[in-house]
Amino acid sequence: MAASVREAVSSHPEGTILVVTHGGAISALFAELLSVPIETTWSFAVDNASISRIYLTDERVLVLSMNETSH
Repeated sequence: MAASVREAVSSHPEGTILVVTHGGAISALFAELLSVPIETTWSFAVDNASISRIYLTDERVLVLSMNETSH
């Protein structure tokens, strides 16, 4: 999944992309992008309809927010 997200980012270098999926996939994506073991994803809270935001470049991954539910 991270490869697909990186490809989308590369295709839109000056833009913002939106990825919509379920919590398990979001947790797995965060684990892969942050280079943490997949087993740690159970410690990530991803509620239904929550919003998680990342800033992604070739050089860095910055978690801007995770599991926002204030909307």
